[in-house]
Amino acid sequence: MFHKYFSDLVEESIMICTEEETQPLKPGEQSLNDKLMEFIRKQPDIQVRILMYEPLELDVLKQKITEAEIKCSMEKLKEFLDDKCITFTMKNMRKSPRKKRRSPKKRKATENSPKKRKATENSPTKSSPVKGQGRGRKKLNPS
Repeated sequence: MFHKYFSDLVEESIMICTEEETQPLKPGEQSLNDKLMEFIRKQPDIQVRILMYEPLELDVLKQKITEAEIKCSMEKLKEFLDDKCITFTMKNMRKSPRKKRRSPKKRKATENSPKKRKATENSPTKSSPVKGQGRGRKKLNPS
């Protein structure tokens, strides 16, 4: 009974090709994958790191590839490394360093510091209204 309902469905396949893959290569020209594989084979230090499952620093690798005059976008490089199951890290590529969060105790300590207290004593706050500016109902004098 299961096959009865699904036999009428048309199978859809999607094949995603980039422009680079659809254009035929000229004689003697290598694909980007072949160029990157050859580059890695010529670099024993990179080979050892790959075999030891040590993550490669992506920005350093990209720089070496660019110096070897191989045109490769960062996205293509990440795809290549993922396809080959080569571990990499992007820790040096963070745009801004993480901000350190203060613990609640430290925040309270800085709020109660002498400098903070002087500034708050001179300025009116909700909890300590300025003289003449009462809150709530006015008290009637029985006199």
